[in-house]
Amino acid sequence: MNELENIAAKQLVEQNNKLREQLTPENKKYYEDILLYMRTFGFFHEELETEQHLMTILQDILEAQKHGESAEEYFGKNPKEIVNQLTKQFEKPSWKSIFKISGLIFLISSFFSICGGFIAPTLQVNVFVLLMDGILSIALVYGAFKLLHWSIYIKKQFPKNN
Repeated sequence: MNELENIAAKQLVEQNNKLREQLTPENKKYYEDILLYMRTFGFFHEELETEQHLMTILQDILEAQKHGESAEEYFGKNPKEIVNQLTKQFEKPSWKSIFKISGLIFLISSFFSICGGFIAPTLQVNVFVLLMDGILSIALVYGAFKLLHWSIYIKKQFPKNN
């Protein structure tokens, strides 16, 4: 993402945060589930594209709200299907963005592994351990985002304790 797109995405996020305050509590919950679902899906996608779609959805909900309609009445009881249809239209994530995010996670993991080596009596850096730590860190972060993404619309009733 170039610098202009990065600035535009950040401005959309700020505008989104301000506009969200105008939502009723029910519509805010509905929209924030969509927001979290799309942002966790778009982890490797272009941030600007994700934020543009989120802004469109938010504006639609605000318009429906002005006319006395809830977000659920406007979009339906299953927003996950709508968002899944929308995200199918997203451009595939570029290898550049995948490598950039993965590289950042890898560097952070390596940094902490090397820092941990400073407490040892002698400083030893094992390249294989650094590589494995980095790969596992990337897999863990990716898995955490996927788990969060999948769990947003799981509606499971837990038994009440009496």
